[in-house]
Amino acid sequence: TGTVRSDAASRPPPSPFRERQKRRGSRPRERAAPTIFLGPAGKAAHALVNAAVASNSLDAYKQVLDTIAAAYESKSEIKTALLNPRTSAEDKLEFVRSLAASAGADAALTEQLVLLQKEKKLGKISEITRNFGVLMSEYRKEKHGTIVSAEPLSEKHYDAIVAKMQKLVKSDEKLIVTREVEPALVGGFIVRIGNRA
Repeated sequence: TGTVRSDAASRPPPSPFRERQKRRGSRPRERAAPTIFLGPAGKAAHALVNAAVASNSLDAYKQVLDTIAAAYESKSEIKTALLNPRTSAEDKLEFVRSLAASAGADAALTEQLVLLQKEKKLGKISEITRNFGVLMSEYRKEKHGTIVSAEPLSEKHYDAIVAKMQKLVKSDEKLIVTREVEPALVGGFIVRIGNRA
């Protein structure tokens, strides 16, 4: 995360968090401020989250972004098509539209992706997607936790750990727990919630 500068050019698009507070007519909650990402990828993520919230399409947007980011990183022909200086700008835009359609994007998200290409930001799609995921979780008040153990835990043991983890998050926050097995771990287990371990 970055530090917000005072100049208007550095400010990301209006946050859906603040808009939600305005609609409710409530004062900001006494809690850590939502993450603010700066730079091209950060501003793009904020704009996409705002659009997804407005259309109630957070999950759909995330699925499409994940699909495109994975394809961009794994298929060299996509990078070649978008970065080749011999390919015309219009051909690149048509390629983006085709890519968006194959990933299941609706018309609104497709135009957002086309705009990213016009602004030469689509090459940062993996970073944009990661930022989008963080902002989406914060908007939904989700806390992500991880339990790392040397061997698979029994359901009873797992449930007991999760119950203790639940006490470390606020009552209005949703805890999402992932299990990991790390054989190199010498006995016991490690619990992480966000950046805390």
